[in-house]
Order: sequence, then structure tokens, then C-alpha cells
Amino acid sequence: MNHPILHAMAIAAMCVMWAGTVSAEPTFEGRKKCYNCHKSQGESWDKTLHAKAIESLKPNTRKEAKLKAKLDPKKDYTKDKDCIGCHVDGWGKEGGYTIEEPDKFLTGVGCESCHGAGSDYRKLHRKAGEAFEKSQKTMDRERLVEA
Repeated sequence: MNHPILHAMAIAAMCVMWAGTVSAEPTFEGRKKCYNCHKSQGESWDKTLHAKAIESLKPNTRKEAKLKAKLDPKKDYTKDKDCIGCHVDGWGKEGGYTIEEPDKFLTGVGCESCHGAGSDYRKLHRKAGEAFEKSQKTMDRERLVEA
């Protein structure tokens, strides 16, 4: 017997299952998760101008640079959608910085600005770690300390 309704329901169910398996856009998580394993790198980054990138958007800071860019040095650009994207992680992306709900772990030009969204990057870390463990190789302690 041919049941078109059953066929349609089966196709619909397969589409729903397929849609659930399509990888979603990676999400930004903030540097706090990176710092869990990369503490010394985080502490070093905290002292850089990248860490303080959002500060340059505040009023009465970086006057010469703002004048050169034909911006008003007295204006607060921390909520300016044309400026903020280069001074935070994940602007306009899933889990990224938003003006409405700013996250201090997404301010500045942080880890995810270069390495990409943390949810994807952590998967790569995990896969690399598993492959290293399977290889049963060892690494000198001095090299681990440097990493």
C-alpha cells in the first residue's frame, strides 16, 4: 500500500534530524575559558594595548589618534557600532560582544580575535590532545613550561 502522508512524515522527520546535525555557527566564549589553561599567556596579554583596546574609545583618550581619524576626542565611542567591532571579540557573531549586554571577557582584542570562536577552537585543542595521547609520545618538561 502506498501512503503519501506517511512518506511525507518520514521525509519531514529526516529533514528535522538532518537540520539538527548541521553544525551551528561557532560561538564566542570569552577569554576566561582560554585563561583556564593558558594562564601565563593571559596574564601577559592583560598588560598589552590589545587588552585595553576598548579604553581608546572612551572620551578624552587617544586625542591625537581620534583627531587624525576625524573623530571628536570628547565623544564616547564605546557604544558606537561603527567603532566597537575592532575593539572587542565576536562583534555581530553568536556569543560575541554586544553593546546592550557588554561582557568584560569579550572586551579588547582578545584570544578569539585571532584564533576564532572559542567553541570551535576548543574542539581543535581536544582533538589534538587526544591524538597526542594516542601517539604515546612524551614531551620534555622544559618545553611544556614554555608553552
